[in-house]
Amino acid sequence: MAVRARRVRRLRIRQAKQRSAVAVAVLAALTIVFQFQIAAGERPTRVGTSPVAQAKLPDVGVWVVEGARLFRLESERLVEANASAPGVGTSPVVVVRAVVMGKVHDVLTNATTTGELLSAMGITPDALDRVRPSLQTPLHYGGTIRYDRIDVVTRVVRKKIPPTSHTTYVTDLSPGQVRWVRSGVAGLLLETYRVRIVNGHVVERVLLAREVARDAIPGVREVGRTNSVVHGTETGVASWYDAPGTGYTAASPWLPFGTHVTVTDLATGKSVVVVITDRGPYLDRVIDLSAEAFSALAPLSVGLMQVRLTW
Repeated sequence: MAVRARRVRRLRIRQAKQRSAVAVAVLAALTIVFQFQIAAGERPTRVGTSPVAQAKLPDVGVWVVEGARLFRLESERLVEANASAPGVGTSPVVVVRAVVMGKVHDVLTNATTTGELLSAMGITPDALDRVRPSLQTPLHYGGTIRYDRIDVVTRVVRKKIPPTSHTTYVTDLSPGQVRWVRSGVAGLLLETYRVRIVNGHVVERVLLAREVARDAIPGVREVGRTNSVVHGTETGVASWYDAPGTGYTAASPWLPFGTHVTVTDLATGKSVVVVITDRGPYLDRVIDLSAEAFSALAPLSVGLMQVRLTW
């Protein structure tokens, strides 16, 4: 009985070798299977690393088998026949799933570890990259490996600093008329970020520093006003701001402090009476209302409204 058992075992090993040879022949003959290679330019070589030369692993191969059921079945027979059956080269042929930078590939390989498989695919992970399971982990039939490329870079973002305006009030212009003496010039703000990129997608941005590269130059304008309070009306755009204090107050470019102004929303006909306590606005608007006064006419989310001023 022992002799027969040895004969059966030798027969199984011979059959496994024959199946392995068939798998090699099929892999070489059919054009639907091709050597897996990373496209040129998809993964540039990084400083301090270099791809593992194929000559170092002469017996390791990786073949894409999406849709190739024949190779999956042949690999299953090899594994079932003998777990140590020789495959393409010096190790068993197995089918595994390789998720490379988010792309899924079912592959047929005789690599023995995760690291050998990635090397055969032309991938050399560095210290930042994420490989699961680890490079030393043996491959198992039906297993899944994941490789994520991770880069951490520093980026500088340039932003404009809007200029402010200095306003003086003169009597040689009509009330509310604006004359620009000097236009403002925007400044430049540099923001430095640390950016973490996974598989080509930004997943994290951390602000490291802000630096003013160029100061903004304020503009200078003159606004007409009267020396005494007179009754009148004006139509234009009203905005709102965080006025100092509380209550129904407003900022006017030229109306004297203490002037009571009736502000009417032209869209709804609603009115509110405010007291001029501040100077502004500086964007060609006729009045800047306190948040309380503006919300009495419309929600603050509206931002701007067409109004008629009466004083």
